[in-house]
Amino acid sequence: MSVTITTLVDNTPGEHDGLRSEHGLSFYIETPAHALLFDTGQSKAFFDNASVLNLPVLDRITHVVLSHNHYDHTGGLSTLIQNTHNPLHIHVGQGFFTPKYALNGPSRMYLGSSFTREELITSGQHVHEHRDDLEAILPDVYLITNFPRNVDTAWKNPRFVIPEGDSYVTDSFSDEISVVIRTPKGLVLLVGCSHPGILNIISSVQQRFKEPLYAVLGGTHLVEAQGHRLDQAIGFFKQMDRTLLGMSHCTGDYGMKRLQEVCSNYYHNHTGDSLIISCS
Repeated sequence: MSVTITTLVDNTPGEHDGLRSEHGLSFYIETPAHALLFDTGQSKAFFDNASVLNLPVLDRITHVVLSHNHYDHTGGLSTLIQNTHNPLHIHVGQGFFTPKYALNGPSRMYLGSSFTREELITSGQHVHEHRDDLEAILPDVYLITNFPRNVDTAWKNPRFVIPEGDSYVTDSFSDEISVVIRTPKGLVLLVGCSHPGILNIISSVQQRFKEPLYAVLGGTHLVEAQGHRLDQAIGFFKQMDRTLLGMSHCTGDYGMKRLQEVCSNYYHNHTGDSLIISCS
C-alpha cells in the first residue's frame, strides 16, 4: 500500500519550469483505491499542471474537498466541473456558502468563491456540508472540523468578515475543514489556510485519533503571526521532531525561514512536489 500526495499548485515554483505557480493551494491525493482533490487553487493552473505532470485527475477523481470559502482555494473548481464527465462529490464545512469579505478601512473586497450551492447542484454535483467533528469520506480518508480554539495563534483577524444582518462580524472560519489520511507510516494532515489556528488543528487531530502524525502539509497562516504567537508556533513544531513539516502557501517567508532554522524535519513544499508514503 502507498499514498502519493502531489502539490498541483502553490505559491512557489519548484524545479519544473513548465508548471504554473500562483497564490493558492491544491493537492492531488492518490491511494490504492481512490483519488481525490483537496482545494483547487485560484484558477485553472492546478488543472494545467496535472496535465503537465501526466496525472489522471479526470479519470480517477470522484471527491473534492474545499478547505474553506476563499478564492485561492476554490477558484479552479469550475474548470474541473467543465471538464469532467461524472458528477463529483464536493465536500465543504458548515457555513461554507456564507460570503466572505476583507475590510480595508472604509472599503470591502469579496474573497469568496465564484459559485453558489445552487449552481453546483444544478450542474449535477453532489454537495456535502459537514458538521461532525470527524467523518470518513473514503477508506482511510477523513475530514476533521469544529476545532476548539485553545491556542491563541493567528486565527482571529478582524480584517476577515462575514455579513450578519446589515453589518459584518469577524469571520471565525467555522467552515474550515482539513483532510487526514491514514498511511502505513502514520497520519498525514493536509491543511488549507489554518485560519482556526494551526496548533488548534494539529491538537484536534492528535486528540481525536491518538495515532502518530507522520506529516503535515499545507498553509499555516503564520504569515500573520507575530511576537509570542509565532514563537509559540515555532516552539510547538520544534517538538514535533518525528513529523515531516511540508508547509508553504500562507505560512509566509519569515515563518518558513524560522521553521528552516529550527526544524530539521521541515521542507519547503513547492508546486509539483510529491510526497510518496509506502510500506517500505
